[in-house]
Amino acid sequence: MPTKKSNVLAPKTKEHLISTLSHFDNEEMSLIMAWVYGKSKNTQRYCRRILLDFFSHFPNTSLKSINVGHVTLFLNRFNHLKPGSRNLILATLSSLFKFLVMRKFLKENPCLGIKSERIPERWHSKILSHQDIGEMIKREPNIRNKLILRILYLTGIRRSELNRLQKKDFLVREDGKIQMTVLGKGSKIRSLLINQSLWNSLKSYMNESRVVEDKDYLFPSVKTKASPLSDQQIYVIVKNAANRIGKPASAHWFRHSSATHAIEKGAPLHVVQRTLGHASLATTGKYLDARPNESNADYLKDPEIE
Repeated sequence: MPTKKSNVLAPKTKEHLISTLSHFDNEEMSLIMAWVYGKSKNTQRYCRRILLDFFSHFPNTSLKSINVGHVTLFLNRFNHLKPGSRNLILATLSSLFKFLVMRKFLKENPCLGIKSERIPERWHSKILSHQDIGEMIKREPNIRNKLILRILYLTGIRRSELNRLQKKDFLVREDGKIQMTVLGKGSKIRSLLINQSLWNSLKSYMNESRVVEDKDYLFPSVKTKASPLSDQQIYVIVKNAANRIGKPASAHWFRHSSATHAIEKGAPLHVVQRTLGHASLATTGKYLDARPNESNADYLKDPEIE
């Protein structure tokens, strides 16, 4: 059994996974591949990494012999990761085994007896002020990167949604409004509006960057126009911008800030829900209390100073 620390961030290709699963029979291999390639491309990459690590850890073990002990031993290898990362690994494995149960290949999901770790919500501290965001954009020297920061804030989209934007995703409607179509989680498509100022900047950028064909990526890779910027490249762009103003912000901070500021300015909850692509209104509702305007302390006298 391997003893080295697992690295779920290492790149894993389809060929790596097939090689690792070579001891499985055709039915087992087909089921695993059907599960992996039923996911979105970004999710596929992550699933391949997890499965390659998992099945490498238990070589020559058949799918039907895997039990809760195998999963527990595997998860223990990731104690160096944050609880959220460990929960994601567990959820990935559980999703595979749930699929195998639904296909009547397994009788039960070996992950069901393992509880996810509770994670205290600290996103309230991950909301930037409007001034901070403005300063990040102002200090960004690169025109493309400025635009990335503006889009993240004004639309609240995820970085994985931003890097997939193409020229065809923008439409000037008959009523003059500018509509942007986003490919979100689970390959769900949603549309949202952008303002005229952002659209003017986008048009200028597309002309200068030669984004002319419908299928051209708005933010192509430096290496090849046929591929978009990676999630990691966008992460670095935002991190560098945040470092310039002394903040530890990431792209998701822009999403939190966009939602919170919109609600504080009077945006209806259902509008913010639709813009962010939340399946549940309850998820969006958490932003209502992100920065309370009043609390008990406003109505009580402090005994210490009476």
